[in-house]
Order: sequence, then C-alpha cells, then structure tokens
Amino acid sequence: MRDSFGDNAGALALAVGLHVLIALLLVAGFKYADFSSSGQQHPHQKTINAVAVDPKALQKEIQRQKKAQQQRLQQQNEEAQQARQQAQQAEQKKLETQKALHQQQQALLAARQQAQQAQKQAQQRQKKLQQQQQQFSQEMNKQQQQLAELQKQIKQAQQQREAQQKAAEKARKAAQAAAAKRKAQEEAAAKAAAKAKREAEQAAKAKAAAKAAAKKKAEQEAAKKKAAAAAKRKAEQAKQAAAKKKAQQEAKRKAEQAKKQAAEAQRQRKLKERRQALQKELAGQQKSGPQGKNKAQVNKLLGQYQAAIQQKVQNNWLRPPGVTDEVKCQVTVEQSHAGDVLSVKLDNSCGSPVLNRSVENAVKRASPLPAPPDPSVFQRTLVFNFDSSEG
Repeated sequence: MRDSFGDNAGALALAVGLHVLIALLLVAGFKYADFSSSGQQHPHQKTINAVAVDPKALQKEIQRQKKAQQQRLQQQNEEAQQARQQAQQAEQKKLETQKALHQQQQALLAARQQAQQAQKQAQQRQKKLQQQQQQFSQEMNKQQQQLAELQKQIKQAQQQREAQQKAAEKARKAAQAAAAKRKAQEEAAAKAAAKAKREAEQAAKAKAAAKAAAKKKAEQEAAKKKAAAAAKRKAEQAKQAAAKKKAQQEAKRKAEQAKKQAAEAQRQRKLKERRQALQKELAGQQKSGPQGKNKAQVNKLLGQYQAAIQQKVQNNWLRPPGVTDEVKCQVTVEQSHAGDVLSVKLDNSCGSPVLNRSVENAVKRASPLPAPPDPSVFQRTLVFNFDSSEG
C-alpha cells in the first residue's frame, strides 16, 4: 500500500511540473509576440525562436494527460487492491495451513501419546505375564520336586514292604518246617496214645453209646421244642409288627384322607361363598337391569353368556401331544368390563400340570371374552365348566 501511495505521489508531482512548464511556455510565447510587434530590437540582442501554443489544444492535452494519469492511477489502485486481496488470501491460506498443520501436530502428538501408553501397557502386561510364567515355573518345579519326593517315598515303602514280605515268607517257611517236625512228633505220639486210647475207648464206647444215644435224643427233642417256640415267638412278633405297620399305614391313610376331605370341604365352602357372592351380584344387577325381565329370562341370558364364553375358550384350547382322554375341570375367571381376562384360576385339576397350563392358556387366548347378550347379566367373576368333549 505504501508503494502504491508513493507511485501516486510521483505521478501527481510529474503532472504538476508538466502543467507549470506548459504555463511558462505560454507566458514566454505571449511576451515574445508583444516584443516582435513593437518593432524595437536591440542590435546586439539575440533572437529567440518560440512556438505559439494554442490554449485549447494545450487544455485538451492537459485533460488528456490528466485522464491518462487518472486511468493509470485507477489501474494502479486496482492492481494494488488485487495485490492486497491476494496478500490477504495468501495470509488466510497460510493461517489455515498453519492451523491444519497444528491440528495434525496435535493429532500426531495424541497418537504418539496413545502409542506410548499402549506400549507402556503392553510392557506392563508382558512384565506381569513374565512374572506369572516365572511363578508358574516355580510352582511347577516345586510340584515336580514334591512328586519326585513322593515317588521316592513310594519306592522306599515298596522296598520296605518287599523286604517285610520276604522276611515274613522266610519266617513262615521256618514256622512251617518247625510245625511239620512238631506235627510229625505229635502224630507219632498221638498214634501211640490213640492206640492205647482206642483200646480203652472201645471198651467204654459200647457202654457210653447207649447213654449218648439217649442223651442225644433228649437234646434233639429239646432243641426241636426250643426251635418251635422261637419260631412261634418270631411269627408272633412278625404278626404284631405287620399289624402295627398296617395300623400306622391305615392311620396315615385316614389322616391324608381327612386332610383331603378338609381341603375339599374348604374348596367347596369357598366355591359356595363365591357362588353366593355371584348370586348376590346377579340379584343386584337384576334389580338395576332392564324392567320387564323375570328370573327365567335372566337365567336364560346368563346361560347364553356362559355358554358363549365356554365355547370361545374351548375353541382356543390346544390339545397337548399324547393326550387322548377328555379333559374336564372347573374354571374361575376375573374379567374387566371390556371382557379382558385379568386372572385365571382352576378350581380343580384337569388331570396334570400340562393339562392345567393348556386350559389356562386357552382362557388367556380367548381374551377379550364375548360381551353379554344383556348388560344386566355381566359378571366380573365367572365360573364355568371346561369340557373338551363339547368343543
């Protein structure tokens, strides 16, 4: 911008100088014309040739020069403006480049830091792994030492056992030899004694034979009586034990039966109370229901309502695989006024847990339940019998 200002100032000074020069030429031309017309001339004065200048042409030339100078100034200003814009663009591009370079440096620094952190973590993991490997190696060495020691102890024990077995075998053989020798001596003595004894016994044998036979017979009779008594006592004990066990089983069966009867009585009582409550609710609905309906009509509408619900539930029932028998049970359903099923309860089992779940799922799939043929017979709590044979 300073260079442009200097160029403009130089051009302006040049234009001013040119105008001054032209003005001096005009003045000199006018003076020379006046001197020539007076006819006076100094004999020694030199004559100066001058050219007359047309003021209009001079003014036109000045305007042309001024216009040319203005065009040059405008062109210089435009070039300076372009140069400034280019400099600004270059400066902006330089700033953007510096900013991008700074961002790249920051990203590179962050990546380097992450790499250093990852390397540090890897070194730590490697160090920890080496420590674990060292510990494992030490533990393995320790276990191998223990195993070697154990094998050594086992080997020593085996050697001791073998030595003991050899000593025992040697002692057994020596004992057998001594026993055989002693037996031979005893047999020889026994044979002599036996011969003498046999002779003595043969004499007393005949005498004692009759006595022994009588004694043996008496002992056999006593043994038979004792065995019969023991068998009778044992049979009596077994009979008493069987009777006691039977009594206990009977008592247990009666207790279970009483428990079942109590549970059934309680269920029947609750069912009766629920039916009474439903009848009261039905009676209240009949009082507030449409005029002109007698009890028979209400019962007919109620029967139609329950039949429609029962039919929809049975249509949604899926028979479990392998079930061929008919399924029957009593179901209690809680519903909203829109017919949405709120809860399902089986008053008695349908035969198995699988069948119970199949009936409960059928009731849930039947939701929403059919609307009553008349609002007066709507029941929030419904009790109906499920029977697969009627589906």
